[in-house]
Amino acid sequence: GSSPRRSRMDCRGILNCPRRSRAHSAMAAAAAQPTLFLLGRWRGVGRLLSVTEQGSTVLHYLEEMSMERQGKAQAYWYHRQTWKFDPADPERKKLAPLHVESGVFKVLGGAGAETRVEAMFTHPFSLAEIAEGTYAGFAPDGSPAPGAVLELVAAAAEGEPGQILRGPAAQGKETRRYERRYELVELGKLRYVCKLQSERMPEPWDHLICDMERAEDA
Repeated sequence: GSSPRRSRMDCRGILNCPRRSRAHSAMAAAAAQPTLFLLGRWRGVGRLLSVTEQGSTVLHYLEEMSMERQGKAQAYWYHRQTWKFDPADPERKKLAPLHVESGVFKVLGGAGAETRVEAMFTHPFSLAEIAEGTYAGFAPDGSPAPGAVLELVAAAAEGEPGQILRGPAAQGKETRRYERRYELVELGKLRYVCKLQSERMPEPWDHLICDMERAEDA
């Protein structure tokens, strides 16, 4: 009879080998998922809006954002950083760092022209955000298309989408809900709007608005 070692090696030549079939199915499922248009490197200019006076701009910021695939095709690694700057400065010099966040997006799948997405974000002020949402408007082959929209929601209340987790060092007002909406305005250009609802707000208000372009050196 064949030794266990020989049996494992023989499986390589069998077309319907169970291990090969499972691997092929996983690869096929990942390939069928649409590609998030955030993939790549982006730069842009945004506005931070007040949490006490609705619609009032507090400051302008520069942003750099990157997203890449590592490992599984449906998982995306994400990072963004912002800096304060003077909007009247034509050179757009970075004056001071503002915020940094990192996370992972995962395309979960779905039917037809809409797919489910989950994303996890970590913030330096001792807060973690697990958001749920949808991605729609991509091309039939799954590639990004102008008008595509990615929407995510994280809420602290039980029974609502996602979660907002505060660490032991978290300070300030409690965040009850955070909404993100990314839109591919045209190929190479996107806009995102983030809405925030704290414990003192009756509903989510616009918090961040940013227009970004794909980095030329991406």
